[in-house]
Amino acid sequence: YDPIALGMSHVLNQRDLTLAGFSEDFRRGVLTSHSECSVRRVRSDGLIEHDCSAARGASGAPILQCDPEEGCSIVGIHVSEERGGGEETLSFAEGYEPAHPNFAVNASQFLQNVRAAIRSE
Repeated sequence: YDPIALGMSHVLNQRDLTLAGFSEDFRRGVLTSHSECSVRRVRSDGLIEHDCSAARGASGAPILQCDPEEGCSIVGIHVSEERGGGEETLSFAEGYEPAHPNFAVNASQFLQNVRAAIRSE
């Protein structure tokens, strides 16, 4: 069982993901998390659209898939949020808006890029 190798397609629309990080909308140094979120779409350019709540400062936060028996595995890395051209984080009281997703990259692709960068130094 290697969720990193599986990428993100196996979690599409399953509400069992958690984004955990240090967003600026909470006190500095306090870990925040949003559970029961999901991948909404894997784009042709490789970006992953997700509905985990994320604000400025959450970039680089892991997106985890947790299993009571297997533990937690990183399946993605949060990279940005769609602000609709504005400076502030958008809040969706009604839930996910397809026009304003949050974005992530696949954890396995991220790891491959890190390894390539280290080798080229």
